[in-house]
Amino acid sequence: MIPEACAHLVRRTKELAPGVEVGLHPHNAFGLAVSTTCAGADVIELSVNG
Repeated sequence: MIPEACAHLVRRTKELAPGVEVGLHPHNAFGLAVSTTCAGADVIELSVNG
C-alpha cells in the first residue's frame, strides 16, 4: 500500500471510530514501511533486521 492510501485509511478509521487507537504493522516489501509509519497511527509495530 502506498503511504497516501495508508494515511487515508488511518484518517477514515479515526473519523468512524473516534477515541479508538489505530495501530499499523507495516511490512517493508516495497521499501515503504517507514513511509507508512508516518500515516498518523497511534501505535506502530515493527521489527529490526527482518
